[in-house]
Amino acid sequence: MTLTAGYLHERSVLIGESTERIEAVAEVQKARLEAYVEGTQQSVALIASRTRFRSALNEYAQSSDPELVGEMEKTLSDAVAADDRVVLIEVLDLQGEVVVS
Repeated sequence: MTLTAGYLHERSVLIGESTERIEAVAEVQKARLEAYVEGTQQSVALIASRTRFRSALNEYAQSSDPELVGEMEKTLSDAVAADDRVVLIEVLDLQGEVVVS
């Protein structure tokens, strides 16, 4: 009976330690993911705050001028090139169609 009790105790201790380690790793990964998301959101916010990009987007909404699309594409490609965390940025119109990518 003592052998069984010892085994059960050790098993319980190992499960507890393993759970604590897994939870610690999960917390670290969660923090990394949150930092990545925050950085990406900041990058996107920087792009959105660019005055000329906003102006071109507003003008495009009024006129659908294809020259403005080229201007916006350049701004977005520069932004993607400047931040390796950003893979793709797309701007959609109200119908959900891609205007700039």
